[in-house]
Amino acid sequence: MDRKLPFSPLKQAMTAQMEAEAGSESSFRAEHELIRAVCDRLEAIADALPIAPQRESLSELIALLQFGIPAHCRHEEAALKEVLGNDAEDREWLRQAASLIIEEHHDNETIMLELAEALEDYRDSQAPVRADALGYLIRHFFSQMRRHMAWEDQVIAELRLTRR
Repeated sequence: MDRKLPFSPLKQAMTAQMEAEAGSESSFRAEHELIRAVCDRLEAIADALPIAPQRESLSELIALLQFGIPAHCRHEEAALKEVLGNDAEDREWLRQAASLIIEEHHDNETIMLELAEALEDYRDSQAPVRADALGYLIRHFFSQMRRHMAWEDQVIAELRLTRR
């Protein structure tokens, strides 16, 4: 019984759950933990290549790379601009650090989208090729993302200290 459905009840239920969770309070620290978990999952994939992970797992990671993490970055940039824009007493290095974070977001997004496309190709291919190239791209991304978030954590912690 493989008849077409006019919608996906499973996806609708998951969407409703995700919408409920998305409406709850979070923090940049909690968001970073979620992104670190994505990096951990990607690292496990890179370690297991050329064995491909399950399609569903790849689809979720692709969505996180294409939509979830970029949305987090845009929100973070807006918050940084708001905090730094409202206080004339900010130290110049914090403004420069925030500018660097925003620049890195743009660089990271380019790599994220390239990785998402490569994962889509890998997921959709019957006979995946170039697992070594995919592994390199995955490792480049998660290494860069982990370093970037460590830098962000330092800047955000410093911004909290200057607001007391």
